[in-house]
Amino acid sequence: MASQQNLGELIAGLRKLRTGALISLIAVILIIVSLSIIIFSAGFFMLGPGALPYPPMAMITGTVMFSLVVIGTAAVLGLIAYILWFMAAGHLKRYNIKWGIGRVGMTLQIIALAIIALALIIILPTAIIGGFKVFLGVFAGFVGIMFVGGILWIVGAILFAIMLIRLPEEPKIDSGFKIAGILYLLGLIVSLIPTINIVGLILSIVAVIMIYTSSGNSLKIIQQ
Repeated sequence: MASQQNLGELIAGLRKLRTGALISLIAVILIIVSLSIIIFSAGFFMLGPGALPYPPMAMITGTVMFSLVVIGTAAVLGLIAYILWFMAAGHLKRYNIKWGIGRVGMTLQIIALAIIALALIIILPTAIIGGFKVFLGVFAGFVGIMFVGGILWIVGAILFAIMLIRLPEEPKIDSGFKIAGILYLLGLIVSLIPTINIVGLILSIVAVIMIYTSSGNSLKIIQQ
């Protein structure tokens, strides 16, 4: 029987998994809302009998700024979700060392995001200021960095999915985690195929929903 301290690590891990999943879903909803506003606005400005031939610049600027704010908010929420999952994986690792693979996975994903963010912050402004020749050279470096970051993120996501699949090995953990892990992996693989990447996105969203529900179910069983 697990000690109270170890049980506390399990509960803390599941709570952070659940909260991270919820925040991640909110971020997805915000992105969908933002994209819907952009598409609707484009149609209002340019298409159909009621479209404006010369839409006021203030309307265009307002729409763009609002969409950028929403997308920025979604990006921040997504980062918070990743951090919570990183912390959750740490708690779960301390409960069961076999689940430590998830901690490694989240570490790789956060490093990947940091690499990509630094590339955007440092390389792109340098390219813009330096002119076309500098832009070509810097862009090649940017692509290389993005490739490295992408590989790290993919490997990290695979390791995190494996942790999810392993969670139901604990008797009190909801079996839905195994399905969530499989969907997470499938979503990752399918999203790499350009023609059907929207299917991969849907699978990933379903996986996050299952992480949220399975965490809740597991907490109910443990705390009975």
